[in-house]
Amino acid sequence: YLPKRMPNSLALLALNQFNKLGLILRHQKDIASFYDENLKGTDLMLPSSGSGRVYLRYPVLANGINTDKLLKRARKKSIFLDDGWRKTPVVPYDTNHGKMVYHWGECPAAERVARKIINLPVHIQTNKKKALKIVNFLKDYLES
Repeated sequence: YLPKRMPNSLALLALNQFNKLGLILRHQKDIASFYDENLKGTDLMLPSSGSGRVYLRYPVLANGINTDKLLKRARKKSIFLDDGWRKTPVVPYDTNHGKMVYHWGECPAAERVARKIINLPVHIQTNKKKALKIVNFLKDYLES
């Protein structure tokens, strides 16, 4: 059951977020462009660029890299890249696949991507300084 009407406080919060939507989307595009420019030429597979794209996250594919080790090393440097959207095509990670009527092998491409995806943050708290720290970490990791 969902209420037909939001409580006033929740409606006010939603309206406030909608009023900031343009700012949020511009920020996400700026950070995504920063990643585009600074990760070009690395072994990471970057998303295809386009002027109309907007990201909730900036997905990169780490082919031939143990993403568990990469994320563990990132955490040691206070870089948090694991947002739970990896390792499985059904999220969150601990979802009971049987209850979702999903059987491994049904979506081999999604399963392959899930094993090697890393989602870089583009949210409003990700400024260029933090994005540069992420870029430098990834470049150093790929070179080691």
